[in-house]
Order: sequence, then C-alpha cells, then structure tokens
Amino acid sequence: MARVGWVAARADTATGEPRWLRLSVFDDGWVEVPTFGRAVSAVRGNLRTALLNLAGFAVGLALTWGCLNLAGTTAGAPAVVLRVIGGLLFIATIGTVLVRSFRLSSRQRKNWAADGADLRRLKAAGRLPARAPGAPLWRRATTAEEFASWLTNTTLVRAADVSTVLVTAPSAGDPDQVAEVQLHSGARLSYRSTDRTLGSLLAGFDVRSA
Repeated sequence: MARVGWVAARADTATGEPRWLRLSVFDDGWVEVPTFGRAVSAVRGNLRTALLNLAGFAVGLALTWGCLNLAGTTAGAPAVVLRVIGGLLFIATIGTVLVRSFRLSSRQRKNWAADGADLRRLKAAGRLPARAPGAPLWRRATTAEEFASWLTNTTLVRAADVSTVLVTAPSAGDPDQVAEVQLHSGARLSYRSTDRTLGSLLAGFDVRSA
C-alpha cells in the first residue's frame, strides 16, 4: 500500500458550520485532519490564474510591440494612430495584470486570516492535530491506518467501510467539486473543494460522476 496524495476540502457539520480538513488519501482509505484549508484549497486555482495573467501580459506586450514596430515603417497620420494604439494596449495590459494580481492577493489574504481564526478555535477547543506520543519523526506513513495512529484528533475512513462515492462536477452556479460518501454503516460524509484533485483522489473508492 502507498500514499496517493492529499487535498484540502470543506465538510459541513451537523450545526451547518463548515469544517476545513486536509484529506490524506492512501490505498486503504483516508484520514481527515482538521486544519486550515481555504488558502491551501485555492493554491492550484491561484497558480492557473497567475499563468493566465502571465500569458495575457505576454500577448499584450506582443501586440504593443507589433503596433510600434509597424508605426516605425509607416509615415504620416497612420503612424501616429498606431503609436497611440500601441500605447493604449500597453497601458491596458499593465492595468489588467495589476488589477487581477491585486484581487488575487486580497482574496488570499482573506483566506489566510480566516484560516488563522480556524486554527485558534481548534487550539482553544483542544482539537488541534498533534503528533501522537511515540510516533516516528522521519518515517513516512504508507497506510491510512498507520498515518491516523501517528496523529491525535483525526478521523480515519477505511476503504472497506465505503459503500459508494458520488462526485459532482463544478457548475456555473457552484464552483465546488462535491464528493458524497456513503458508508456501509449508513453514515454519510460530504466534502467540497474548488480543487478538482478531490475527485481524482477518491477515484479508487467506487466513484460515480454526476
């Protein structure tokens, strides 16, 4: 057996208050680790946004260079028009990148602030995960059972206890990917995340796509 990966996800509690978890997934199941998750769940999405910003910046500079280069080979009024267009393209490119970067940074700061508040609540309630006494420091866990035994305040979900997993793809009205887990005991688990790794990590546990 081996570790498959991890993903930050949100689980709704009986009180309706969201609970952020890090799901550490192994071949034999997964472990729910209460932790900060807003900022972590947005990492891959933020990376895609940053790459799109970079691509847009490159395209804008290329168009600006093309206009100015063409203006250099043109005389009269058309040359002036091309220079103006090139200047406006450059300003629009820089402005768009700055605005999008500011929004991304602002959203991430809010996520970190909310995550910090969650961690303080967990610590005050004595539910902050910690390494169990006697747990090895440098050894890497190879099973969910082993990983759960090395940490306190975690929940182990064994693959043998899972009946079905239904994964619902994000939609225009709901950007989250949702995984609904039905256990043989009749209990239900629900996870939500903007990180689509959630569905791929649970693919080995009888996942059905909706």
